[in-house]
Amino acid sequence: MSKVLRKAKRELLIKTIQENVSSIKNLNQGGCGIFAHLVGVEFEKRGYTIKLPILNNLARDFKGVKHDLNNYINNDVIGDNLLRSSFAHCCISIGRTKFDSNGTDLDGVYRSIGVHDKNWSQYKLVGNYTTSEMNIALQFGQWNTNYDTNQNPKMKREIRKAFKKVLGK
Repeated sequence: MSKVLRKAKRELLIKTIQENVSSIKNLNQGGCGIFAHLVGVEFEKRGYTIKLPILNNLARDFKGVKHDLNNYINNDVIGDNLLRSSFAHCCISIGRTKFDSNGTDLDGVYRSIGVHDKNWSQYKLVGNYTTSEMNIALQFGQWNTNYDTNQNPKMKREIRKAFKKVLGK
């Protein structure tokens, strides 16, 4: 059974995570997947159930991508959809709260990926990844190169610090 993180503690943790990673450059321009994965793993290590919502503006075959991700996880088979496993944006969902490194409301999540005009609502939730699926998508997907992956170790440290500070483990 999944643990429940009370609202006040959840909000404090999200705020602390966001503060800790605020110096990471271009995080939501190619680093959102690794951010979601790292935060998701930390939640799961502590017994919390999370989802990694995937947002996109193109009609793509999400079911086909999920099929190929799971086929790779279970059978080590590389399918055609693995190269299309990156999407416009992803975030973390715990309980009813969705957040990324910039905000907790979905409107803020959309704006955090640089969509500031009237058409930002074109980004729709197309499905959810598990942390295992995201791990594979990070290996095969074609992510935005504005984000410098050399920042990954620092981001991982800052996320872990936030969890330890707020949850004490």
